[in-house]
Amino acid sequence: MDPDGIVESWSKWTGGDELPGRTMADLKIAGLPVVLDLVADENEMAAALLTQWTSWEKAKSTPQIALKEMTETGLDAFIKAFAEAS
Repeated sequence: MDPDGIVESWSKWTGGDELPGRTMADLKIAGLPVVLDLVADENEMAAALLTQWTSWEKAKSTPQIALKEMTETGLDAFIKAFAEAS
């Protein structure tokens, strides 16, 4: 797990500096799905985000759709809270 990597990948995406597929790959490399999985049982937002993430990993959605859905679910707030707690 790389909290700085998660924040950096997300910042690139929200800044418009990265493509959706690259962003998802970078978030995966940094460990976002591991973080989501670790807290999903205790956190409704993380559970919803993990469901959306898994949908992308199983090729049921595109990176762009997954990022849009996760953004609408509150991934930005989740990443900020995670970064502050790390």
